[in-house]
Amino acid sequence: QLDEGITECIWLPLEEALDTLTYDNARSVLEMAGERVTEEPTEEAG
Repeated sequence: QLDEGITECIWLPLEEALDTLTYDNARSVLEMAGERVTEEPTEEAG
């Protein structure tokens, strides 16, 4: 994992994690995930 630049793995609240991430692509993935888990369920979701 060090070859990929991963030096630490910790759990953080969403906003703190977004502030902590240094890679833009990782930040955008986390933003999308945050939107998914906070959106209202749809009828399709059951």
